[in-house]
Amino acid sequence: MDAQQAEGDRQLAAVGYLRRSTDQQEQSLDDQRSAIQQYAQEHGLHILRWYTDDAISGTRSASRKAFQAMIADAQKEDCLFSTIVVYDIKRFGRIDNDEAGHYRWILRQHGVRVAYVAEHFVGDTLDDLIRPVKQWQAREESRDLSRVTIRGLLSKVRRDLPRGAWLGGFPPHGYDLRYHTADDRFRFVVRYLRDGTKLLLDERGAETGRRPRREPHIVSKRDRCFLTPSEEVRVQTIQRIFSLFVKSRWAPTFIARRLNGDSVPTSRGPEWSARCSGLWRAVTIENILRNPAYVGDLAWNRRTLARFFRIADGGPSVRVDADIRRTTPNPEKDWIVVRDSHQPLIDRDTWLLAQAGLADRTTPRKAVSPDRCR
Repeated sequence: MDAQQAEGDRQLAAVGYLRRSTDQQEQSLDDQRSAIQQYAQEHGLHILRWYTDDAISGTRSASRKAFQAMIADAQKEDCLFSTIVVYDIKRFGRIDNDEAGHYRWILRQHGVRVAYVAEHFVGDTLDDLIRPVKQWQAREESRDLSRVTIRGLLSKVRRDLPRGAWLGGFPPHGYDLRYHTADDRFRFVVRYLRDGTKLLLDERGAETGRRPRREPHIVSKRDRCFLTPSEEVRVQTIQRIFSLFVKSRWAPTFIARRLNGDSVPTSRGPEWSARCSGLWRAVTIENILRNPAYVGDLAWNRRTLARFFRIADGGPSVRVDADIRRTTPNPEKDWIVVRDSHQPLIDRDTWLLAQAGLADRTTPRKAVSPDRCR
C-alpha cells in the first residue's frame, strides 16, 4: 500500500466517543452509538473503534480516561483515523471554550477533526461562531445543575441531620448503617465487607441477604439511615487507634505499621478496587482521629470536591473554576454539626486529647519500632 492510498484510507476512518455522567440519562450509550453509526454511514466513514467514559462527569477532562486515551492516540505518528465522531458538544465535554478549543487545536495539528452528530454544523465559518455559544451553554447547564443540587442537599441536611440521620456514603470504619422507615420502624442493617459486598442484617445481627458492590439495597426515599456500631473487632480497632495516639503517644505512621504488622483488616481491600492496597496508611489513621463521628457527632460539609460551587455561610458560594481532582477540606466554620447524634465509640475526653495532639504536631511522639511492641 503506497502512502497516497494509506492517507486516503485514513480520511475515511473514524472513531466514536461515547460519554454519559450517570446510568439514568436519557441519551444512553446505545442511543449515542446508533446515532454515530448512522452518521458514519451517511458520510462514508468507517468506525475503527470506540472510546467510552461511562458514569464520568464531562466537566473534568483530566478524569476521563477514555477521552485522554483518544487524544493521545490522535497525536501518534501512526494514527489511523482522521475524524472523531461524538453525539453532541455535551458528550465531547461540558468544558469551557478555552479547554475545548485547546483539545480541538491539538487534534487539528495532527489532522484530526471532531464531528458532532446532533449539532448540524455545515462546515463553514459560521460554525466558528455557533460552536463556542453551544459550548458555553453546555458549561452553564452544569453550573446551574450544581447550584440546584447544592440547594437540594442543604434542604435535606436541614431536614434530616438534626434527627441524627446519616446523609449517604460509605460509613466510617467501625460503624454499620441502620435503616428505619419514616415512622421509625426497623428495616435492616447494612455492613460493608472489604470487597464492597453489602451484608443485610436483622436486629439480632443475623444475615438476611447480600448485595454485590454495585447493586443498591432497596430503600424508600422516606427511609432514614443512622450510624450504628459494627462488629466488635472493628470497634476495637478504632478504640485501639485512639489509645495508641492519646495514651501511648504514637505517631500515625507507627500506628499504621503496628496494625499492618498485626494483620488488622482495613475497610477496603484490593478486591474492592485496584487503588486499594489493603494496608493501613498514616493518612488513614489521621483521618480516623479527626473524624467527629467517633465521638458521636455528625459533621457535614467537612470536605468538598465541588468544581463550581461550595457551601459556605449557610448557602451556595461560588468556587474558583479549576480542575479539581481531589477532595479539599472546608474551613471548620462552614461545617454543619449535630452533637451526640449516635452512639460514640470514643469518649469525649479522649477525643479532645486527640484533637489537641493533632493540632500540636510539634509534640514529640515516641519513635517506637513496632518490632519492639509485639
